[in-house]
Amino acid sequence: TIVVLVSILGGGLWALIPGLIKAKFNVHEVVSTIMMNWIAYWSVYYIIPGYFKGEYLETESRMLPEAASLKVKWLTGLFSGSYINLGIFLAIVAVLIIAFILNKTTLGYELKAVGFNRYAAEYAGIKVNRNIVLSMVISGALSGLAGATYYVGYASNMQIGVMPSQGFDGVAVALLGANSPLGVLGAALFFGIL
Repeated sequence: TIVVLVSILGGGLWALIPGLIKAKFNVHEVVSTIMMNWIAYWSVYYIIPGYFKGEYLETESRMLPEAASLKVKWLTGLFSGSYINLGIFLAIVAVLIIAFILNKTTLGYELKAVGFNRYAAEYAGIKVNRNIVLSMVISGALSGLAGATYYVGYASNMQIGVMPSQGFDGVAVALLGANSPLGVLGAALFFGIL
């Protein structure tokens, strides 16, 4: 639980920087987030051998304790030994929360309005910069959740030089799901089955 919560918080704080850069200087979020990916990548290169080095290899972190894992035997057995873990339930809860926020709240309306047309949203009295930063923090928190479910649900340690491609696959999933939470859930399940 602590690992997941810290990952959500860390992802949100990490995405705060591109959000501020986008709001203040209108730097495209793809450029700034790719820059932040490389900063994170090289930070891991420094942190793992320095502070979390595994027992045998310099390039791998210590193994996660079983108590920190999202793997559970009953779920693995239910799906004939697959890598499915409790992260699937966290993802479904996240989808439902985001769907509720976007479709049933004023905040969701403002986030969508700014995303569609920031100038029209500003003319309507919506605080554009605040919503840009907030949308980036939310997306970073969700990315942190995804990273946590990968490392404590699928993998059992971190390896230097190995950067999972799931984050970039998420762009295709979002496009296939028409950028709607329920559509993304369906597209993610489809990608997972493939």
